[in-house]
Amino acid sequence: MLIQIRGPWRKPTKAGASAQLNNIADKVGVYNTTLGIPTADKERIQGANALNLFINSSRVTFNSWVKGLTTYEDQLLDGNVLEAMNPFPVTPTLGVPPVQGKAGIWHFIENRRTIWMANDNFDDTIGDAMTILGPLQNFETDTYKPTLTVKVIPHEIIIHTDSSIIEVHNLYAAITGQPLKLVTTFRGSKFGYFRQLTAAGQAESVDLQVRGVYKNAEIGLESDTITVAYKG
Repeated sequence: MLIQIRGPWRKPTKAGASAQLNNIADKVGVYNTTLGIPTADKERIQGANALNLFINSSRVTFNSWVKGLTTYEDQLLDGNVLEAMNPFPVTPTLGVPPVQGKAGIWHFIENRRTIWMANDNFDDTIGDAMTILGPLQNFETDTYKPTLTVKVIPHEIIIHTDSSIIEVHNLYAAITGQPLKLVTTFRGSKFGYFRQLTAAGQAESVDLQVRGVYKNAEIGLESDTITVAYKG
């Protein structure tokens, strides 16, 4: 079935991501009341954007100085032997950086984006204005096969898949050799599967698989099955 679906919302290039962050920082001030965005969240995003703009400006200034330094070096090494050296390039002054808050602003925005989109006032017009929705694109659901990677930690199996286009997946699991059974439906690229051992204290081999879900119906193909040793 061919459907129209939103593609990845994050801009793939550094320049694009910088412009996107700048826009989001502006729009959280526009839609903070509409979407119930806390002042602390707005200030964190806007502060990170101010620091990012300072970094970009500093990079331009620094790169310009490096270019001048390279020209100066070329003159020193291969210039006219009858000419005096030009003045050494003046070291640039970058100014005082903005207040530095917490790291990981894109992880923070991704978390808050889920909350904003769950607000009753949210719609595609707001999402597009905030640049937190990917572009509309045609997508063939019949051939969709999700990726699956797994990490086992004490008492939990961490499930990773790609949620950039299909955000919802069903998780299947079973003791190796037994039919896979639906465990749960989860949203996003990461899910922690807390599994109790079938027999207390006895390690077991577990098969895991995921399948995409669109509008409450399974689509496409199952992922490859991954088998892990699980000790609980």
